[in-house]
Amino acid sequence: MYYIPTYIISLNPESERFKSTVAQFPKYKELFNVIPAIYGDKLTAKEYFEYILKSDHTNLITPAQVGASLSHMSALEMFLSTDADRALILEDDA
Repeated sequence: MYYIPTYIISLNPESERFKSTVAQFPKYKELFNVIPAIYGDKLTAKEYFEYILKSDHTNLITPAQVGASLSHMSALEMFLSTDADRALILEDDA
């Protein structure tokens, strides 16, 4: 059986939302890689502006969107450090 590495981004792996998502895949729950979500609203103003100044400046993005982007980048970096040729990245409310 071919296994696709699966990454689940979650602010709180103890939450009911996370547990509900994992419970949908009982055979694979031990194989999931949990990625700690970055809560954008907790970024300092300096951190926030360092990220948005790198954007194309056509649309203002919110701190939550910055946090989500950073969380997904973290999952992608973890995936790219493997030999796998594909991955599944989910948020805990999938």
